Formats: sequence, structure tokens, C-alpha cells
Amino acid sequence: MDVTQHTEDQVGMAYLAVSLAELPDLTGRYLEFQLADDEDEREEGYCMVDSPPEPVNVTNPLAVAAMVAGHRTLYGGVAECRMTHDHLMLTVNDEAQRIFGWPPVLELQLAVSADDRAALREGLTRVLAIGPYGDQPVLHL
Repeated sequence: MDVTQHTEDQVGMAYLAVSLAELPDLTGRYLEFQLADDEDEREEGYCMVDSPPEPVNVTNPLAVAAMVAGHRTLYGGVAECRMTHDHLMLTVNDEAQRIFGWPPVLELQLAVSADDRAALREGLTRVLAIGPYGDQPVLHL
């Protein structure tokens, strides 16, 4: 689990990322929630990505296309987000089920410290607060 504020110099755009992975080194199955810093880029709301972002030259359309084609992405998709001490449960819409191959409720077991749980709770609260065109998920964090 990682919550990172990326800068434009680092990855080509400024955004907050909340990353969840199977393994502590952020490898294995990977899910990231992203929210752009730029107000103009927030109209579509938060984004879910199924693999870690890679630095990309955003002025090179071929590089951007290759990066986007390398993983599945969806703006929005979460209807409800619930976190307990050791689980994160995401109730997702039909589009998220189709794109990511998930069941209607995705239950993730959390093996993180109390500090990391607090950071995850804060990060998800910030990122998921801005849903696509104002449609934000119900949060129980």
C-alpha cells in the first residue's frame, strides 16, 4: 500500500495516487486510484488503473498510447467503498466488472500497519471524493 503525490516533473502530470498491491514491494496484482491535481482534468473524476503508472513523455502521443494500451483504466466505477480493520471492500458497477473482470463486490485483505491504514483511509477519502461528473461513491472509511 502506498499513497503518493506525483509531480508533473516525475511522471508527466501531477496527481494523487493510492496504490494497492499483492506484495509489499508493490508487485503482483496491482490496483491504483488516481486523481489529477489540475481542476480542469478532474471533470472525469478519479481513475482506477490495474498496473503501476510508468513515467511517460506526455508530449509524445505514441508513448501515451503505448502506456494506456498496457493496462486497463476506468474513470469512476466504484459505487461503495468500505474499509474495516483488515479488509477493503469495493462495490463496483457493471463497467468495472466488465473491464477488470471483477465480481460485483471486490474484497481485498489488508496486511498493513495502523499508520498505513490511516494513510489509506485518508488517501481514498481524498481520491474518491471526486467521482466522474459528480457521481461519487458512498464511503465507509
